[in-house]
Amino acid sequence: MGFEEKKAELLQIYRSESSKRKKRLTEYLIRELPSRNTYPRIAIQTRIEKSFFYVLDFLRESGIGDGEKVEELTGVCIDVAESHGVSPREMSLQLIRRLLDSGEWDKRSYGEQRKKKERTREIILNVALRMFAEKGYHSTTMDAIAKEARLGKGTVYRYFRNKETVFNELIESHFERLEARINAVFDERDDVLTIIAKYLRVYFQFFDSNKEFYKVLVQEQREFGSKVRNLYFSQILKRVPGLKRKIYEAAREGLLKDVDFLTVFYGVMGFVDGVMKKWVSRNCSYSLVDDLPTVLETIFYGFVEDRYAVGPILDCTKIGEINLPMKEC
Repeated sequence: MGFEEKKAELLQIYRSESSKRKKRLTEYLIRELPSRNTYPRIAIQTRIEKSFFYVLDFLRESGIGDGEKVEELTGVCIDVAESHGVSPREMSLQLIRRLLDSGEWDKRSYGEQRKKKERTREIILNVALRMFAEKGYHSTTMDAIAKEARLGKGTVYRYFRNKETVFNELIESHFERLEARINAVFDERDDVLTIIAKYLRVYFQFFDSNKEFYKVLVQEQREFGSKVRNLYFSQILKRVPGLKRKIYEAAREGLLKDVDFLTVFYGVMGFVDGVMKKWVSRNCSYSLVDDLPTVLETIFYGFVEDRYAVGPILDCTKIGEINLPMKEC
């Protein structure tokens, strides 16, 4: 087969669906090998190595090479080597040595591969979130996520072991972003009421911008019961830096009643959760921040020792405006 014919065949292989590409690539590599009955093992290993770099050059020159395709090509070469009597470890080490010697494996290419993997991971999570919100957790399958994301099933499973892993990653990644926003507004000089008011504003603005995520939380509380609810509250609880200490200080100073921190926390979050469920039941047709003055007044008059101490907080002058990106429900 001539040079141009090989290039044309490789182009067809890499234009095919990912589920078929691996098989066709395996067939291509095997066809390039000498007979294992007439050639020693080292000759087969050398030919596989040569084919590996030929395909690698084709991918780079064609502008379609990325970390995922290189990873797939490496795996196919190792599988073909093993089927022809070459040790997978021996073949892997040989390819790594050649990559290092050739300069293909540099920091730049590694960085590009890492960015590509991060983008793919984000695509999977975004698609899963949308499908969980629309169809529910139990009605969504990993195969459906892969199809909607236009990725091969094997690709999705390389990033996430199963659907539960996807769900847990969605919860963790969203609460990490919420934590970053909370940390951004925390000021040690603020009194406890201002801190609570700031936190609630950030909290409402965050879910205004992440409506699908909250819908999933509400749906899965129904399906999984206390498991998701406890996870939800525990994630929030560990992301309120300094609040517990500030509440105890305020209680000692007589500003707040001497009540248990967790009692206050679960009481407040239970009330806030109810306000947000009302918002979801109305199809998120208004901004959660519109409910903030009523929520603050209800919470503060419920556990502040002197109701008149609340007055300055409710005009929101000490809270300030925290502008976060919004999107439609």
